[in-house]
Amino acid sequence: MVDHVTPHQGDWQMFIDPANHQSLCERCHNRKTARERAEERRKRNRFRDP
Repeated sequence: MVDHVTPHQGDWQMFIDPANHQSLCERCHNRKTARERAEERRKRNRFRDP
């Protein structure tokens, strides 16, 4: 699978930049993506008002 080294978060230039692409097997891609999404959720929750 083609993976984005740095998550593009909707930035089209980062999405299409070949320097931001890497090849990963499906299992590794899914693990990496899950880790990145969990980290993003943690960051969002850290700044939320109690």
